Amino acid sequence: MLQEFLVQNWHWALLAVASGLWWIVETVRSATDDSRVTPTQAVVMVNREDAVFVDIRSEADYRKAHLPNALHVPAERLLEDHRIEQMRSRHLILYCDSGARSATACKKLRAAGFPHAYTLAGGIDAWRKANLPLESESSRKKK
Repeated sequence: MLQEFLVQNWHWALLAVASGLWWIVETVRSATDDSRVTPTQAVVMVNREDAVFVDIRSEADYRKAHLPNALHVPAERLLEDHRIEQMRSRHLILYCDSGARSATACKKLRAAGFPHAYTLAGGIDAWRKANLPLESESSRKKK
């Protein structure tokens, strides 16, 4: 009975196996990836280790909303920016919208000799979901 079902629905069985393997790989990868930090871990790093948030999104996105006191350096200029170079020994927490682009940028920074580069898991979206504060250009002008 099961064998007949699997033969007739091999594509669904294959999809189930592939999904299961992908889940296992992602679970192991995330457990061993020390470059990803949650919003809560990021707050602790800023408070205890004087970490710096680095927004790698576009200028327009940065102006709309960004993490408090975040430095804005677009991803394509990250390795060229002199401010980043001066912070080689500091903890840098990179973020984008979802965490995907910042994960790539983090790998590049680590490869370039920045051992304390991290990515905000889930990006600014995860920060918002955690109900943590954001700044915008208009809120900064009011201060």
